[in-house]
Amino acid sequence: MRAISLLAMLVTGVVITKASIAQLTGYTAPAGQTLPWGSTVVVSLDETWKDVRRSAQPGSDTEPALAKFSNRASREGSVLYLRLEGDRVLKIFNEGVCDGFATCLHHYLRDRWPRLHYYVVEFTHGENGWAYLIRESDGLVIRVAHTPVLSPNSRYAIASNPGIDGRTELLDMRPDPPTIHPIDAPSSCPGQIGFITLGSNPVWIDNSRVMFDDAWVMFKNDTRKVRLTLQIVDGQPQWQC
Repeated sequence: MRAISLLAMLVTGVVITKASIAQLTGYTAPAGQTLPWGSTVVVSLDETWKDVRRSAQPGSDTEPALAKFSNRASREGSVLYLRLEGDRVLKIFNEGVCDGFATCLHHYLRDRWPRLHYYVVEFTHGENGWAYLIRESDGLVIRVAHTPVLSPNSRYAIASNPGIDGRTELLDMRPDPPTIHPIDAPSSCPGQIGFITLGSNPVWIDNSRVMFDDAWVMFKNDTRKVRLTLQIVDGQPQWQC
């Protein structure tokens, strides 16, 4: 591996270099925005995109986005390469802990949003998982609850991690970096007496409405799937039961 100068720490586990310090000056990372278990992100100072090796098979079942964005992303073993502005190279290393059950951490490219100049990278470690938005201009890493789904007009995105202890977030993509708003499940729907568990596959109906058709709601006599709609009004989420 080529020598890499690690010149600054933004937050634990997120390493930035001289190439990106200027763009990040004044930006404060939200609490918890870290790459866990020893995983590292670096912007290489001594490589350009033409130097990147490509050993992964494009179109593999685990990472089909590598084929779709083959001119912007690649993989060499456990290292994911992403192309930044100016043909600089960002590397994500799977350097963290594997436990006794062969549960290792992995990063997968899931999407690229060309209009917004962000990559979407999924992180998994056993049953744990979330996603990162990575900015093409400087490699800034933004942690979100789950692989986000972008609205048709690219103004908003929804990241939903199901489960009672899960988390759903509205990403306002109009500012850069985006603003992240946690979303609570609706507190009451007709006949509801207990928890609502949102699903992980929200679908945008239009530019301001998101449908959750795999939400689980506890009613008086049973727990069943229901369809819930989240509407964005002046940038604020409102539930429709």
